[in-house]
Amino acid sequence: MNRNTKRIFLTSLVLAPLLVIVAVLVKDWHFALGTAAGGIIGSVNLWLMYRFVAVLVAQPEAHSGRIVGLRFIIKYVVLAAALFGAVYLLKLHPLALAVGISNVPLAIVMEVFRPPVADADSEV
Repeated sequence: MNRNTKRIFLTSLVLAPLLVIVAVLVKDWHFALGTAAGGIIGSVNLWLMYRFVAVLVAQPEAHSGRIVGLRFIIKYVVLAAALFGAVYLLKLHPLALAVGISNVPLAIVMEVFRPPVADADSEV
């Protein structure tokens, strides 16, 4: 994982509990639980997307288009199942999940305003 991507991922992991604390202060524990679940789903999605792209870029000739497409679809089916389970089985508030999932876009926006960090193996 390059340094900028790692910073985005770590920032999203820091933002998730902060969003949960804000949810407790503004709403209640049930809303905060939904925010926590959304934060976990968002961070896992970011990590899976990174792994998916890293493997594809590292060995493009080893992966056929069908396999890549199938893995991508499976990832989204699993994430959709997690969201479905959170809303319908655990009865978590959908807005709380959206607030929690927003940790990743917030981390990306924060990274835009930081000075770039060069990787050790890249030439600057």
